[in-house]
Amino acid sequence: ALPIFEGATTSLEALLGGFAITLPGDLSGTVGGSLKGTRNDLHVQDLDIDLRSDLLSASLTGSVGPLGPQASVNMPFRADLKDVAALAAHFGRPLPFSGTGSAQGILTGPFDDLFVTGLSAGMKSELGQLRLDGELGLAGDSPTLNIASEITIPTLAALQPFTNVALSDYSGVSLTVSSEVFRAQDRK
Repeated sequence: ALPIFEGATTSLEALLGGFAITLPGDLSGTVGGSLKGTRNDLHVQDLDIDLRSDLLSASLTGSVGPLGPQASVNMPFRADLKDVAALAAHFGRPLPFSGTGSAQGILTGPFDDLFVTGLSAGMKSELGQLRLDGELGLAGDSPTLNIASEITIPTLAALQPFTNVALSDYSGVSLTVSSEVFRAQDRK
C-alpha cells in the first residue's frame, strides 16, 4: 500500500513565490491524501485541501489521476469570502461596494480544460444580493458558460451613489433581475 501524505504551511505565498501566482499574503493551508495505484497508474485519492486567510476560506476534496500529463481532477469545493472588495482589490480590481460571498461546486476535467459543474454562488452586500447557479469552463479566452443569475436590490435608494438621478423617493421600491447566459465552446 502506498502512503498517506500530509502537509501544512503558514504562508502559501512564500511557498509558491517562484511561480506566477498572486495570493493573499496571509493565506495558509493544509493538504492530505493518499496515493493509490501502480507506477504507471498512480492516483491521489482522499484529497483534502484546506486554505485560510483573513479574506477567505476554501476547501477542496476528491481525487486527481492518473498522475502525469493526462491527469484529471474530480474535486468538490467550497469557498467563503469574508470581504469581496478587499479580495478584488488584492487582484487589482477595486469594487465600489463591499460584501460577503460563497461558492460551491465540483472542479472536473484535465488541468488544461477544467470545468466547474454544480456551481452555486452568492454574494450579499449593502446594495443587495447576487445569486449564480450553473456550470462554467475555466479554459480559453471564451470559456463555456451556462449560468443563471438573479440580482435583488431591496431598495433603489441604495443605488444613489452610482447615479445622478434622485432615488431617495424610491426607498420603498425593490428590484429583482434574472438572467441566463449560455455560451458553448468546442470541447476537446
